[in-house]
Amino acid sequence: MDARPVPDWDTFRSAFPALNGRTYLNTAGGAPLSHAASAAGARYYEEMLADGDAQWPNWLARADDVRGKFADLVNARPDDIAFLSSASAAMNAVTGYLDPQDPIVTIADEFPSVTLPWINRGHPVTAVPVDADGGVSTDRIADAVDERTGAIVISHVQFRTGRRLDLAALGEIADRNRALLIVDATQSVGAIPVDVRNSGVSILMASGYKWLCAGYGIGAVYLCPRLRDRRPPVYGWRSAAIPYALDPVGIDPTQTAVQLEMGHPPLAPVFALGGALDHLATVGIDAAWARIGELDAHVRSGLAAKGLPAPLGPPGESGIAVLPCDHGAEIKKTLTAENVFVTSSGPYLRLSVHAYNTPADVEHGIDRLAAAWRLALT
Repeated sequence: MDARPVPDWDTFRSAFPALNGRTYLNTAGGAPLSHAASAAGARYYEEMLADGDAQWPNWLARADDVRGKFADLVNARPDDIAFLSSASAAMNAVTGYLDPQDPIVTIADEFPSVTLPWINRGHPVTAVPVDADGGVSTDRIADAVDERTGAIVISHVQFRTGRRLDLAALGEIADRNRALLIVDATQSVGAIPVDVRNSGVSILMASGYKWLCAGYGIGAVYLCPRLRDRRPPVYGWRSAAIPYALDPVGIDPTQTAVQLEMGHPPLAPVFALGGALDHLATVGIDAAWARIGELDAHVRSGLAAKGLPAPLGPPGESGIAVLPCDHGAEIKKTLTAENVFVTSSGPYLRLSVHAYNTPADVEHGIDRLAAAWRLALT
């Protein structure tokens, strides 16, 4: 018998004041902040206002504490984690671990920040085509990878379709071909349990403003230990093994992921991430993911009951339900005026539920969506 307590979802939700009076089905676009995240970020500014730089040693220790919390979330070690300003910044930084001649394999219709840094650097890029429902078979990716491939570079969950890729299967493909597996997990970490060490991930990054509920300005990066033997692709004073030696000519990198940070970490956003992780820990990532699965099923049954199109892909892959829709921008505008928040992207309308949502959110949102859909067709 499972003796774990059932999370108090009302209490969990009440920590997000932006949800009051709103039906928020837009985490895949950007999540609200919790009181815990806001307070942790604000504390830094209050301390600097009161004390200037006197708290610097305490801030570094607090940042390392957050490093450990994020490491626990993805089954890594604290030394494996770096903080940059975003997943986009991280993806640009890590291109330097490969030679520009190394081919990259990705999938079609990826998020631009996953592909453009490699194209900009001159890597040959192969984009594996996707199916009509946004899925892509692991076998098709395997066929595109060979011993020349430098890396498989993908998003764990696809932003446009909500489809989730199998990291463990991709890790095996990368390992067979001595390639890296580089993952943007911005649309999964904070909602879906992720295990970097047991899935063969070489580098994983995630921006904090979506499912982590940590706001803008923070990206967390996992860097596997074997890559830290390579010359760092970026370098600054905190990249050094002994940073306070302040050596202006010597390259002697730290053997931790901090080598990617170069200089001061973005302290206030790091602390906001720590607050967000503390709030997530009040329910646990496994319970949050189970809650998201229940709400996603509620979305799909509600859409069917209203005669609306079925989302792309099967249930249970993510918290994102994407509907084919030729009037998405118009429908979004109507819903926004009614304090119902969704995303419109090209020929799709996207609904995304997090653990702070409720069945009532889903029911109200789909009721208003059905009305806006009918209005758009008249």
